[in-house]
Amino acid sequence: MPQVSEMAVPAVPVDRGPPDASHLLRPSRQHERPAPLMSEVFRTMLKKHIHVAFKRRRLLTSLWPAIMYSIISIVLFRIFAQIDSGNIRALLLALTIPLYLLLAVQSALQNAMAEIVTEKESKMKIVQEIYGLTPTMYWLSWAGYFSIVSCLCVLAIYVLLALVAPVMGKSSPIFVICLLVLSYLQQFEFAAIVSVFFNKLQTATAMSGFVNLLFLLLAEAMQGWLRGGSRFWWYLGSLLPAVNIFNGFAAVMFSEALYYCDESGCYQGISSKTAFASQFCFVPYDEAHGSPCPQWFPVFSAGESMIMILLDIVLYGFGAWWLEQVWQGDFGQAKPWLFCLDPAYMCPRRHGRRDSRDAARSLVQSDGLQEALAMKIRNLRKVFPEGKVAVDGMDLDIKEGEIFALLGHNGAGKTTCINCVVGLIPMTSGEAMVCGYDVRTELESVRRNISVCPQDNPLYDVFTVRQHLMFFASLRGVSEQVQETRVIEVLRALGIEEKVDQQCTTLSGGQKRRLWVASALLGDIPVIFLDEPTSGMDPSSRQHLWKLLLEMKSTGRSIIFTTHYLEEADVLADRKAVLARGRVEASGTSLDLKLQFGLGYQLQLQFPDGVVPDPKALSDVSELIVKHIPLATRKEEDAASVSTERREHIVAFTLAFDQVDKFGPMLIELDSKKQAELDELSPGSLVAMDKTKNAMSPEEQLEDLQRRFTLLEGERKATYETAKLNIQQNKEIITQMKEENKTLRNQIAVLRDEKPLSLEKTLEETMTV
Repeated sequence: MPQVSEMAVPAVPVDRGPPDASHLLRPSRQHERPAPLMSEVFRTMLKKHIHVAFKRRRLLTSLWPAIMYSIISIVLFRIFAQIDSGNIRALLLALTIPLYLLLAVQSALQNAMAEIVTEKESKMKIVQEIYGLTPTMYWLSWAGYFSIVSCLCVLAIYVLLALVAPVMGKSSPIFVICLLVLSYLQQFEFAAIVSVFFNKLQTATAMSGFVNLLFLLLAEAMQGWLRGGSRFWWYLGSLLPAVNIFNGFAAVMFSEALYYCDESGCYQGISSKTAFASQFCFVPYDEAHGSPCPQWFPVFSAGESMIMILLDIVLYGFGAWWLEQVWQGDFGQAKPWLFCLDPAYMCPRRHGRRDSRDAARSLVQSDGLQEALAMKIRNLRKVFPEGKVAVDGMDLDIKEGEIFALLGHNGAGKTTCINCVVGLIPMTSGEAMVCGYDVRTELESVRRNISVCPQDNPLYDVFTVRQHLMFFASLRGVSEQVQETRVIEVLRALGIEEKVDQQCTTLSGGQKRRLWVASALLGDIPVIFLDEPTSGMDPSSRQHLWKLLLEMKSTGRSIIFTTHYLEEADVLADRKAVLARGRVEASGTSLDLKLQFGLGYQLQLQFPDGVVPDPKALSDVSELIVKHIPLATRKEEDAASVSTERREHIVAFTLAFDQVDKFGPMLIELDSKKQAELDELSPGSLVAMDKTKNAMSPEEQLEDLQRRFTLLEGERKATYETAKLNIQQNKEIITQMKEENKTLRNQIAVLRDEKPLSLEKTLEETMTV
């Protein structure tokens, strides 16, 4: 059982920076919907795909192969035109031009896989799904984007091969354009299927090149074999990608070079007359007047090829959608293989699919009152493939409208628990309910009611802060009319309004954390998960976020956050749970934990590795503390700091709960003695603190005195700190800051003379909370 100890934590200081965020926290329901319309999501995703592709120059990458292979085809056409033998010329045209057109279309496979897998590798795909994007809408948006790319490529090919050079000049423009568009769409759908199995761009790129080569050779090799077989083998072979495309282009080129005749005349090129012609003649013929064709050449008609391409588009599209949901990749939660035949999936209303806000909720008894649960976890267990048990039989109840903290060291299971609940990774066993929906069977409904601040800050490298927030606001159904206002308000509340047009990738680590917190707070979402939201933030930014989250508490939203800092949990959380080895070791309010473990408060002095504390100064501090609290005990140890990951020498004094009324006078005298006599105890810390105080108002300086004393949660010697005495061995800095230290001491002395009673009263009230 880990040791948990706490000291009273001051109220969050009044911050001068961010303005009132009440309008942000209580968004007008007149402009918002619980779930956005599919048309709005499709438009948002399509705009995102186009913007990202344009910024990454992927549109040009997709267009260039179409132009290059068309030029090669023109050159070959000019060369073959010099051949006198019509039969040889026709065969060369029909076997080479389709090959290069197929290469042009196949290049789309590699580009499409690069686009899709890049989004998977950056984790932006799973984040969008957590924010409510359904697999159906995800693939429809990609299909819309690829349709636009297809049209650009087809336009380039047709202009070059039909208008610049008469390679396909005899065929109907409608038939040629339709064949090209369908060919590109089929390749994009096939790329979607292949991309399901890859999560790394480098692997996907290599595999797409191999797949292209394999099907290219297969298409070429099957031409002679299929011509000697029945129509059944033609149709069966056309189910393979590349084969039916090659067949279609080959039929076009044969129709350009050969003849198809009927009662009304002879025709060349693909048209309504020749679209389904299964054989062509090398010379004009007229069987009705006794002039039969001397030599037929069988083909798989262009019309039949287009029908098979359409069939492949449907099959590949369904296959990509289905595989995406049943294949267990690195992220997400796979469904059963026959999930689409489940009556609950096919007819959700008839089988009790509930609205997110009206769902039947589990109830918890609290102080004699029935309260609804925002989240309920029973016997949650997660075992990774290598056998590591990350979460081991966890049980949690989180009420609606409360702020709940998950505490624990690295590896305790905090992030894994949240990842299981939001569907980022599948749980091994157990149950989890969010807003009345089962995470295993109703994940899409769960995701409509949650927002997440992920731990590792995934971002689109081409987005600005404004574009990032407006994109996720659109996924959350925030109306376009109020998106700009909401974005500015949330950034202002978090203190990064000036970064609104800055590239996301140029932000610091703390600014990226605030950006993702802002993303999670957009929209009227009932349950918000924040995974270490203050990680990497400076003290001022942390205070901005604390104030915003406390204001949100009045809106009825449930906030679940993880943290290493027990002070942060004490300030924000109504209740907290301490995790260790994947289990809940203790949970409850701050008072519950104090009474359960009964360790008292801890007052700490911390020294960086290599700094030797002055023995006389330490002795004076010990005597001062014992004078006020005779039963105080002293302990020294070396431990690793949670926030700086450096070794520190810690001198800790344990103060009993029943002596809390003496803390105020002791802290006042300790601070006075420190300013007057104890500079040698930690000279570096004076420099660091004084630099910070110069940016504070007098009231903030008084509150800063209280934040120096931190609460220690003892398992594995992990220290949860309020604000540390950062001690340094830098004599040069001490010399440079000597005059500034003197000025600060004078300011504090004047401040005490002006408000001595207010200071003592503030400290005593704080320590008795």
